This record gives sequence, C-alpha cells and structure tokens, in this order.
Amino acid sequence: MSPSPEPAAPRLLLVEDDDAVRRGLLLLLHSRGYDVRAYPSGVGLAMDPGALGCAILIADLMMPQANAIDLLAALRGASWMGRSILISGNLDAGWRARAIAAGYDAILPKPISESILVRTVEELLPMPPVGSPGREGGA
Repeated sequence: MSPSPEPAAPRLLLVEDDDAVRRGLLLLLHSRGYDVRAYPSGVGLAMDPGALGCAILIADLMMPQANAIDLLAALRGASWMGRSILISGNLDAGWRARAIAAGYDAILPKPISESILVRTVEELLPMPPVGSPGREGGA
C-alpha cells in the first residue's frame, strides 16, 4: 500500500504594492509551508481563477490603483468565500470601520509582527476534517 499523499499546502493571496514588503512576507509565508500567490495590485484579481482558489487574502489597505476594501468587494462579487486579513501602516478609525463593515476577518498594523501574522493565518485557515492528516481524531 502506498503512503497517502501529503495534503496540499494552503494557498494564500498576498496583495502588497511595496516590493520589499511583498517579498519579505512572501518569503516568511513560504518558509512556513504556504503556497503564496503575490501581486503588486488587486486590479483584475476577481477574474483570476488562481486568485479565486486561495483560502486567505492578505491585502495592504492603500495601493495605487485600488484599496483593499474595494478588492475584497470585487472578490466577494466573484463568489470568493475565503477569509481575509487587512494590513496597513495608516489605519485610522474610519478605515478600520470600513474594513470591519466590508468583512475583513483580521486587521493588522504595519510594521507586521511575523509571529502575529503567522498565528492569524493559522487561526483563519479551516480545520481539516477529524481523522485526516494533521488533525487528531476525537471521541
């Protein structure tokens, strides 16, 4: 009998316009075993099947062509049902309220603590079914 295949790495969607920040987050998340699709802009992602297959969106609030609130709305309009994390260095009370109303599951300030980002991703990922690899069976 052959060993059961390894479960696919969770796929994350990272949208950050700052090249250095995007690269750093990409390396961090890859090092933790995630399959990350990284983009400098959210324009057109709602029509990208690769983006729509991601479990979690991690998006910078302010980007040149669109903001993260509009990006999440476009993805939801394309029937994307994943979880979402907003990151920003300029998050005032108004933007925070808009992010919550838009449905962001978590809001993290920049600079981002690596451990907090990884923990947030882990908390937002769906649990594997009981008895599957990675989750103990219970009574």
